[in-house]
Amino acid sequence: MDAHVHRAKGGRGRRAKSQLKASPFLSLDGTSAIAEDIGRQVVASGRRFTPKQIENTIEAVTVDEIKRVAQKYFVGQGRESNFHTRCS
Repeated sequence: MDAHVHRAKGGRGRRAKSQLKASPFLSLDGTSAIAEDIGRQVVASGRRFTPKQIENTIEAVTVDEIKRVAQKYFVGQGRESNFHTRCS
């Protein structure tokens, strides 16, 4: 893959991670929203995560992990067409 394409994909990844890190916190504008967020985290995972833990988890996501998950959930569902071409 040439450097230009690699930079473009990396830029989208950084932008997506930034948006993903900010979105949960932008909606926590009151005590009810905060309580809902705590409840959602506890129900989904059995514990509450600190903002730093959430940020670190998002930052740790790699392109290879995204490809693996896409393969599992999308390719396995009959959407195999040109997945490898678009993600390479």
